[in-house]
Amino acid sequence: MTAYPAPVSVHTPPLKKRPTLLPVSVEEGKPQSLRRRISAIVTTFNEADSIAECLESLAWCDEILVVDSHSTDATRKIARRYDGVRVLLRTYYGAASQKNWAIDRCRHDWILILDADERATPELRSEIEKILAAPVATSAYSIRRRTYAMGGEVRFSGWQHDKVVRFFHRGDARYPNRRVHADMQTLHPPGVLDAVLDHRMVDTLDEYAERTRRYAFWGAAQFGVPAYGTFLKYAAVWSWRLEFEHRRNPKLPEFDDDPTTWAWPATSSLPRE
Repeated sequence: MTAYPAPVSVHTPPLKKRPTLLPVSVEEGKPQSLRRRISAIVTTFNEADSIAECLESLAWCDEILVVDSHSTDATRKIARRYDGVRVLLRTYYGAASQKNWAIDRCRHDWILILDADERATPELRSEIEKILAAPVATSAYSIRRRTYAMGGEVRFSGWQHDKVVRFFHRGDARYPNRRVHADMQTLHPPGVLDAVLDHRMVDTLDEYAERTRRYAFWGAAQFGVPAYGTFLKYAAVWSWRLEFEHRRNPKLPEFDDDPTTWAWPATSSLPRE
């Protein structure tokens, strides 16, 4: 998941403007095959170093919606260089809130969600487009993530089995009201895709430490975080209790209390079970 807030970037990579996003054929060299349209969602905060590669990996989608949490770097400027990309601003209340809000603003029923540190591989594109061109078999799919940290692929510690529901019909999937580690809920059992997406999680140890601290802070406000993160979470709760006892109000993370963010849409691609 994208770390928030990320370090302010000082580098803006050069970009080539691509043509307007249109439906494409499932296989190159074959006559164009109509398929259901798809929207892609990317949530961002100070992602100038990574947003270009992420958007390039999604160039085959019919729409890309970037929801930015008021970045102070060139993230929005870079995203707006791409035709077919819409950039919206919204205060960050957590990943689940941000993504549910974005889902409700997509133009198409089938949706693919990526964080700015993730990339859709060519194999993933091909598999998704074949599904979109075929009769609907199920309404949500899990995607395995190939995670990289500090320059190498993470092959052990459980990360090699990581998978997330990120490709789905908008009426059949929704994130629950949780600040951190919110796994998407689906109306029907999700399928599992063969292809993977690449997850460039962290580049340095300092970045990982800051990521852990941030998730512990959010987890303390709404419990959910292993070893060191768990220690930080309970330490934060303890410190807040002391402040309350001394009649001081601690600074807590803001929550999204808008019920429409968490409400399931009325439309579905399949009969409800």
